[in-house]
Amino acid sequence: VAHSSRQSGLSGVYSELLDFDGCEIYTLDQPELAGKSFGAAVMMYETSTLIGFCDTQGEVYLNPPANRIFLPGERAIIIAEDDAAVKSGAVEMRIDKEAIVAPVTRQAKAERTLMLGWNRRGPLIAHELSRYVAPGSELTIAADTPDIEAEVRGLKLAGGNMKITCRLTDTSSRAELDGLDIPAYDHVLVLGYSDHMAPQPADTRTLVTLLQLRRIAETNGRHIGIVSEMIDVRNRELAAVTRADDFVVSNKLVSLMLAQASENAQMAAIFDELLD
Repeated sequence: VAHSSRQSGLSGVYSELLDFDGCEIYTLDQPELAGKSFGAAVMMYETSTLIGFCDTQGEVYLNPPANRIFLPGERAIIIAEDDAAVKSGAVEMRIDKEAIVAPVTRQAKAERTLMLGWNRRGPLIAHELSRYVAPGSELTIAADTPDIEAEVRGLKLAGGNMKITCRLTDTSSRAELDGLDIPAYDHVLVLGYSDHMAPQPADTRTLVTLLQLRRIAETNGRHIGIVSEMIDVRNRELAAVTRADDFVVSNKLVSLMLAQASENAQMAAIFDELLD
């Protein structure tokens, strides 16, 4: 949820990588890579993508430096439709380094994020956001769960870049949402009240909040970046009418991760690196 709020569509990428349809992540022996740099090895695959390697001790490295040399016995981490179809090219591509445009340095700006709703994942999301935002950033948590103010005061953040405030708010009320000045925020996250409601009532309240946000956006004539959590995957299509930028079905993603890890011993370490 935290990462998707900063890059809409990311949950779809995670779902594509984690489910067993389409492309998957494989760890494969590729002895022909020994002695080659990672940068050269990346260009040797036309129908799949090399994203990292597992060393002989089982440690996972994603997107290592381009000059890092593959050693004998190391396994390649590859995204492909099928592991049987993974083939490296016999000839390395020549790259004209003079044609590469230098990256443009962008100054990080302080961000304002609004979190509507609350559950046990809220503290983790707040901590994750605090790791990436620029100094001076703000997170406003608006919910009406029991003891929400005490929970927010006890949140542990990474560093001092982000300030947190709490607003007691009925997130399904248009009047109370208007009082938050939602168009002034860069990102809006909607969490389900899954700790205090069954899945369907929690998703129903989330849908009401999303519809209110859509009306607020229409009234103000501007786009509001919204990422919403859904508890039941069956409600995701129904929620599409709210025009939120992205939906995250946390339970589904966790189930897919467990299924992938049961198939490949390295997948847990790959997920740790990929999602960190």
